[in-house]
Amino acid sequence: MPQNNNKKPNSTAKLSFWDTVKKSFRTDGSKKMFPWFQSGLLLVGFAAGVLVTSGVDIISRLDLEENDTKEEESENQKCMDKGGRYDEDTQSCIMTTDDRGDACSKNEDCEGWCLIGEDATLGAQMNGYCSDNFKPKGCFKYIDNGKVNSICMP
Repeated sequence: MPQNNNKKPNSTAKLSFWDTVKKSFRTDGSKKMFPWFQSGLLLVGFAAGVLVTSGVDIISRLDLEENDTKEEESENQKCMDKGGRYDEDTQSCIMTTDDRGDACSKNEDCEGWCLIGEDATLGAQMNGYCSDNFKPKGCFKYIDNGKVNSICMP
């Protein structure tokens, strides 16, 4: 009986490094490429996409902050042009009254409120002074019909 010289390689035999490299080539048409190289390219592409997207996000945030600053400055200027002062906390224009500081005995004497100091006794007959704006904030005492009252405004 003739002997078969074509021996199949032992499937359990260890492959040399170069055999492993040769087997790791994939053929895509006429190109050969290492799979890990191809994966590396995908990873680099993904990382570049993330960086570009992050850069666009950072730039757009800077643009928004710059626009907010410009808008706030223009709102402040518009308010001052009308004779008011811009309150950054409430982001609103506080219009000042023409009669601020004038003596008063009731709210109707003033464009805004007829105010009195915090040390005034509630219900006491007193005269006050006109507020410097139309909408005072917080808790304060005011004069209405000659008597001291108190109120808290948001």
